[in-house]
This record gives sequence, structure tokens and C-alpha cells, in this order.
Amino acid sequence: MEPPVADQVGGLQSLTMRRIQSNEKFDRQTNAKIEPSAHLDPRTGVYMQINSHFAIKELPKGHGANTAIEILAEQFQTCVNESDEIMNTIMEL
Repeated sequence: MEPPVADQVGGLQSLTMRRIQSNEKFDRQTNAKIEPSAHLDPRTGVYMQINSHFAIKELPKGHGANTAIEILAEQFQTCVNESDEIMNTIMEL
């Protein structure tokens, strides 16, 4: 029996993991997605996407945008740092 051709073998299509965090201001969901690369050799190249979603718990009437801007300013660098950490951890596997 001949071995299967590479593009006829099954494998990973997409994997998404979610972390949920909560505090007094917002609920945060961080999604980490990994799948074969569409631009590199799909047997060895990977695509990773990390994103965070924030649900603000209480929006003062007429101040929703200000609250969102404050949370973005407070959390942006933390999200970037955590994304780097997640991707580095995956690449070390």
C-alpha cells in the first residue's frame, strides 16, 4: 500500500481556546486561535490570532464611549503583552 499524498491526509483545521476574566468594570474574553497557514507550507506554517473582547458592566448614561476609551487605554498594552506571551508559548511547543 502506498503512503497517502500529503494533501489527502487529515489534520488540524482550526483550534480556538477561550479564557474568561471578570472584574468590577468589565468581563473580558480572550480567544487564541491557531490553524494552518494559508501563505506558508500548511504542513509546517501556522497562523495565530489572539483577540480580546470586553463587555462593560455599567455604562453611565451618555458616557459609554468615554468608558470604552478608558478601558482601552488601561488594557491595550496588557492585551498586547499577553498576546505575545500566548504566541511565544505556542511556538515553544
